Amino acid sequence: MLIRATLVVALAAFSLAIVPMANAETITGTFRYADRDPVTGSVTMKPIARADVEIWRYAPGFFGIWSWQKAAVTSTNALGAINRPMPFLAPGVVYAVKVFASNDGAIVWPNDAVHTVAFHQEPGQPDGRIINRTVRAATDVLDFSYDYVDAWSTQHFNLAETVRQAKLYVTSRLGLGTLRRADVQPTSVTGSWFNPTAMTVVINSNDVFVDTLVLHEYAHWLEATVSNFAWIGSSHDGCIARDLFGAIINSAEHAWMEGFADYFAQAVATTMPRLGGNGLGGTSSLSTLESPPFCQALNTLDGSKVEDMVAATLWDIFDRPGDPFSLIESHDSLSRLDGAILQIVANELNSPDGKWPTIGDFRSAWLSRGLPSALDAILKQHRISVPLS
Repeated sequence: MLIRATLVVALAAFSLAIVPMANAETITGTFRYADRDPVTGSVTMKPIARADVEIWRYAPGFFGIWSWQKAAVTSTNALGAINRPMPFLAPGVVYAVKVFASNDGAIVWPNDAVHTVAFHQEPGQPDGRIINRTVRAATDVLDFSYDYVDAWSTQHFNLAETVRQAKLYVTSRLGLGTLRRADVQPTSVTGSWFNPTAMTVVINSNDVFVDTLVLHEYAHWLEATVSNFAWIGSSHDGCIARDLFGAIINSAEHAWMEGFADYFAQAVATTMPRLGGNGLGGTSSLSTLESPPFCQALNTLDGSKVEDMVAATLWDIFDRPGDPFSLIESHDSLSRLDGAILQIVANELNSPDGKWPTIGDFRSAWLSRGLPSALDAILKQHRISVPLS
């Protein structure tokens, strides 16, 4: 009798586990955020794509006691939408959702706040009117669609989307399906920089909508993740690099570190047209990459030690006629070889001994791969000695 009773209980539990989905309410919603153009101030509504979403409900639990419980975890699709059936429990169950500034590319933490959980907002929360929906019948469709337009929420969602686009760009060329999510911390306390100790992309509050600047700092995170990253703290303007005491510290290692980030930011922004913010500082502009201004340092330095010259070299490997600011250049016969650039960064420039890369190391790897020797004409144009020492 004990065996039979146990079997009956087990079958009943199994039945409860699978039958309710035949009678299920559906949680839906489309979530967007206002992306502000930092130049014109215009606003474009963009989907909060591939974002983490938690579904909560106020429902009977143990001993029939009603309480809030996290009921499911899901994610939005490319259009920022969710559609999740939930097992019907009882009339009167109340639902809520939390939309996170986290996706497969980034985890964005709250701006200037002590936190243990990534930034998230419930639909309606910025207006002081959180949206909850109550179930009346198992056939109910509960819609939580909401547009986030407030400055506090949108900065976090824009950072998440910008980094997501950057990861998509990288993985489509490298096949790094396991490339982990980058931690992103907006703040009003410091400037924008990459913190290599915490492996965190730090973005000043004034820069949260300047996508090219965000991409520049993400490029440093990428260097530190898939390659060897030169941890050289400096102030730099594309020509001269200085340490904290103002001394000039131009080197081939520094020029590669910053030049790659300048190039990467504009290559991603050009390829992913949903991004913007070019020319607002924090990274070299498109016009600089296409026609780098004369740098007084070149009187004494090889171009391999000048950030803009390294960035312009990589840009000439990528750009093509028709790109913004593109010029017809006799030295530049290459285009859209950005996949090769990333392959070299993630492989040959990721030496086990931790050697900080230079444009010379890049050239050696380029030629070893049998890629076009036309690279040397580009190097010479940007006053980078060939062969490099």
